[in-house]
Amino acid sequence: MSTPQRDGRRAERREAARQGARPVRASGALPGSGGDFVRPDGALVEHKATRAASFRITKAMWDKIAGEARREMREPMMLINISGLRLEVRAAP
Repeated sequence: MSTPQRDGRRAERREAARQGARPVRASGALPGSGGDFVRPDGALVEHKATRAASFRITKAMWDKIAGEARREMREPMMLINISGLRLEVRAAP
């Protein structure tokens, strides 16, 4: 049986493998275990996927991944897949 959570985890694993990234252990399950995977360039990535026509990014979402990345001295990044459209979101320099 497919659930949104299971589909999301599957998409995270697929994307991490595609990028040669290392999954974060207990991602989202433990306090301080932020992000979903770490890319070879060192970016801490929060992955979001939806089949809907849109996805809303809030400042609170960005602040969460940015804070987690800062604690690990990494660059924060969000990777968003909206119905097959793949977007990488990073802070402007």
